[in-house]
Amino acid sequence: MSSYGYQSDPYATSGGGQYDPYAAQSDPYAADPYAAQAAYSAPQHYPVGGGYVQPPPTNTMALLSLIMSLVGIVTGGMTSILGVIFGHIGRKQIKRTGESGDQMALWGLIVGYVVLGLWILFWIVYILIIVGMFGLAIWGSQTTTY
Repeated sequence: MSSYGYQSDPYATSGGGQYDPYAAQSDPYAADPYAAQAAYSAPQHYPVGGGYVQPPPTNTMALLSLIMSLVGIVTGGMTSILGVIFGHIGRKQIKRTGESGDQMALWGLIVGYVVLGLWILFWIVYILIIVGMFGLAIWGSQTTTY
């Protein structure tokens, strides 16, 4: 002890031995590894809810209707005709069997009719332009200059 009542070495043990920082420390919260294990309990059973209800399958014709109608954008409307046909068949089957996919068939019909109409309009305008160009060429060649 020093003259002021404090120990000169704060890490010194009261037993006079040296402090070993690498000595094994005992964990006061650790379980005894040699203690007997508790007996296993019966499995827990939890109350079962309603369970998983599987939705009805999607109608294949409705799916094909939407796909064919969308593909009609790049095929000049040719597959849009199939999309419209499949859409009508799919909606009839869905009403009869209760399958899902009614909205898909409806959108297949809408997209199919719109794409088909746009392609028909495109071809009409295209033909009118070609006929107009030939008409101007013929009309221009028949005029005489004096």
